[in-house]
Amino acid sequence: MSTIKLSEKEILSNYESLIKFAETYFSEDRMKKVSELLNFFEERMSTAPASGNISYHNCYVGGYCKHVLNVIDFALKIKEHIWVEDNFDATDEEIVFSAFFHDLGKLGDREYDYYLLEDSQWHIDKMGRLYKINPKIPFMKVPDRSLFLLQDFGVKYTMKEFYGIKLSDGLYDESNKSYYIRYGDMSIFTSIPYIIHTADLMASKIEGTDNVIPEVKKYKDRKPKIEEIDVSKTKIFENLFDITEED
Repeated sequence: MSTIKLSEKEILSNYESLIKFAETYFSEDRMKKVSELLNFFEERMSTAPASGNISYHNCYVGGYCKHVLNVIDFALKIKEHIWVEDNFDATDEEIVFSAFFHDLGKLGDREYDYYLLEDSQWHIDKMGRLYKINPKIPFMKVPDRSLFLLQDFGVKYTMKEFYGIKLSDGLYDESNKSYYIRYGDMSIFTSIPYIIHTADLMASKIEGTDNVIPEVKKYKDRKPKIEEIDVSKTKIFENLFDITEED
């Protein structure tokens, strides 16, 4: 099983393009602290995958950086070509900052990498999992760790940028429901989460289709169809009847 392989030149070029976005859009004062964070995570940011499973997006060395570049690009295009600019309530810097750091938590923390190479051949062959989450890293949802790391390096962010990063997974994260579904007069008063989430979703879907090459598609073809599974012999089936009888 193999995935897309970027050359060293491509990995370096993508990372340089990412840094260029920061230097172009972030204020001089902000870049002082951002530079410290970028220098610390330089190797991980340039080489980390964007996901751990071949069926997800950009599961390869350098996939993280490529994904972030795509999200920044899509977010700016959505704002320019789709959104009514006169009614938009965030600056280009806020858009780029939110897109730039929305997945920062996937790099890990000061001590541990988030992703480790999968060392179980069974998980590689049967599940397509090429990277596993480091069991030593304290649990946080990725957007929460992203925000934690920013403050840990002294990088300040606006309330709109907080929303852009925090809510980047949209309603795929059940805990975001109270932010996206309006109750009474409460509102987050910004449209930036919708742009960041849409850009992230678009990038993930496009990258997901690119990620699976013919050799890897064999893995998906091996999955049994639901009608081929005898559910009467599974534990789940037995438990279902136990619950029904209790009711």
